[in-house]
Amino acid sequence: MSEDKKDRDSLDSLTDKQNAILNELSYINIKKFEPGDNLYLLVLKADNGKDLAAKMKEAGMDGYTIKDYVNNNGKNESGFCAIAFSDEKGNVGIAFRGTETKGLDNIYRDVISDALTFAGKNDTQVKEAIEFFQKNRDGNGDNNYLYGHSHGGVLVSEVYSRYYEIINGAHVINAQPIQTAKLTAEQIAAFRNGKFDAIVINGDIVYALGIPPYPVRYVEIVNQLYRYYFPKAHNIAQMKLDENGNAVICEHPFLDHPFIWIRDRLIQLTARLVQFDIDIYEFAIGSLVNIYTYIEKGLRKQFDDFVAGCAKFFNQAKKGVENFVNDIVNFLNDVWDGLKQLFNATLNSGYQYALANPLLAVDTVRMRDYASRLTKVNNRVKNVDNRISKLYGKVIKIEDLVGSAQRLSKLIRANVLLGNSPKLTKSAEYLNNAATDFETAEKKIREKKP
Repeated sequence: MSEDKKDRDSLDSLTDKQNAILNELSYINIKKFEPGDNLYLLVLKADNGKDLAAKMKEAGMDGYTIKDYVNNNGKNESGFCAIAFSDEKGNVGIAFRGTETKGLDNIYRDVISDALTFAGKNDTQVKEAIEFFQKNRDGNGDNNYLYGHSHGGVLVSEVYSRYYEIINGAHVINAQPIQTAKLTAEQIAAFRNGKFDAIVINGDIVYALGIPPYPVRYVEIVNQLYRYYFPKAHNIAQMKLDENGNAVICEHPFLDHPFIWIRDRLIQLTARLVQFDIDIYEFAIGSLVNIYTYIEKGLRKQFDDFVAGCAKFFNQAKKGVENFVNDIVNFLNDVWDGLKQLFNATLNSGYQYALANPLLAVDTVRMRDYASRLTKVNNRVKNVDNRISKLYGKVIKIEDLVGSAQRLSKLIRANVLLGNSPKLTKSAEYLNNAATDFETAEKKIREKKP
């Protein structure tokens, strides 16, 4: 094979079209193979591989050889599927299959895996993906390349987050995001070092099932009618390509299709709530940064009202979530108080001694004085909290997004410090109730005393 041919199909220099073909490769069902077999011929022989084989041939990708293949579809299996291959230069490629669309058992298993990922949990396929990479990676260096579509994309992210130092490139399309909250600062930086390439076809929603830690290229869809029909927009074949095999970038994905943008942001918000991370203002900042490049060039006035509406929505949503969380906290506090009372009555010897020896000197006047002081402090805390809440809508300035982010961050930290109001209320109530109980007990003792 000529050196020119080796360069054209080398994994380190492929076009978006060729990378998309390798993403599709994971969905091919290969029956029998031997390591070193020609990959193109194996795909050609597969029941569902003829169309992809034609694409490989046309793209000059018929010189790859297979290294390994796993298909764990079947009864009581995990549903994990992956293929490893190498090019003429010895670069190793690994493609992970995404969610299946055929076979009830396959769909069920993959949906469960998707749901676990959505909730921020690891499933068995992550473990299998890591083991598959460890087995088939380039043992002599960092010439490893990963590919994944849909749920296969999050498997790529899981592997990349652990082995980014020996991975030269990762290419995902419409990938389900890895949960950013569990990543370290170093891992997040690795996702942004230029080696991780993520494409989202305009109209897809799977990428919105979380907050991607990596930059995303939004590309045009082949059939514009499918923008609002996610199953079609999710298909790799809907990625629009130019004459050179590169994806056609969608210049204004959010301006041209505001409904899609709002839909995706609501899905991301739901994902954050499910993953027990309800920092809505951090989410708002991320959204504003994402659209910044699209409102920079002469479009600021058109979006002033839109951004103000978003700020109002997030402020209302924040209040709703805070009320819900406070209700949960109060409920848990009540449960905890009940458990403490049960413990004191049954196992706490000090408490039992106090019951057996009721003549205790307690200054109830001072207790009520402390309760009054706590109530005043709490009122001041609530006043400061209300004043801070009114500032949220004022610190967002579209002409200074970086400064807005910094100011919002400071406000959020201040709100965290003010989150002890329920505890102060409980403490004041406890002191007043305790004083009442002691006074009642003292009165009864005096009445019974001869």
